[in-house]
Amino acid sequence: MAERGGGERGGFGGGRPRGDSGRSGGRRARREVGPSHESSTSSALASKTCPFKSKLVPQRKEERERERDQKNRAAQINAMDQILNKVGSYWFSQRANKEINSVGDDINSLSTSIEGGTKWLVNKLKGKMQKPLPELLKEYDMAVGIFPRDATNYEFTEATGKLIVYIPAVCEVGYRDSSVLRFSTIVSGYLEKGKLTDIDGIKTKVMIWVKVTAISSDGSKLHFTAGMKKSRSREAYEVLRDGVTIDKF
Repeated sequence: MAERGGGERGGFGGGRPRGDSGRSGGRRARREVGPSHESSTSSALASKTCPFKSKLVPQRKEERERERDQKNRAAQINAMDQILNKVGSYWFSQRANKEINSVGDDINSLSTSIEGGTKWLVNKLKGKMQKPLPELLKEYDMAVGIFPRDATNYEFTEATGKLIVYIPAVCEVGYRDSSVLRFSTIVSGYLEKGKLTDIDGIKTKVMIWVKVTAISSDGSKLHFTAGMKKSRSREAYEVLRDGVTIDKF
């Protein structure tokens, strides 16, 4: 009995250390396994999240490229606006210089042009409507296409017959009979039935350019007085034509 009891004690006593060592060994095993398990878990998570990262990176790259393209387009538009502004300013200054040069140094002519243009504008604002210049010429039995098409601004004093026609630029007009008239920016004269006299601002070419001082109508003919009287077909002057801008009158 004593031996069995001692054996049993010995058995139990010997078993505990083995159990403790087993448990401690298990804990050590778990501690050793723990980090590798965590690393495998994190790598697994990383492998799961990688596809999302791979999708986000191109999206951000595309957004950056779009922003860069938008900035480039904005810069191009801004540059184009600056170029157009410079071109417009240059064109305006060139046009203004031509207008001033066409008037020349004659301050009185320039003053008359400004005054006449102001009167025309005031009449428009007051509601005083003028008939078109071709209608006025037709009413006085003159060919409707004597003046260039863009000569739409004029002043006419019916009591005296004084006619002033304002033309945007010095120009030449070619007619169906191959004749050519040259116009200043201001043409003045006295309009009567069938004739325009005391003309200033029109030239015609008869070997050389000479001033036209009078135009009169006679049936199917127009007579131009330019040092000498020259007859031309009225039909050639019954159609409105565009003027070709030139530098000097």
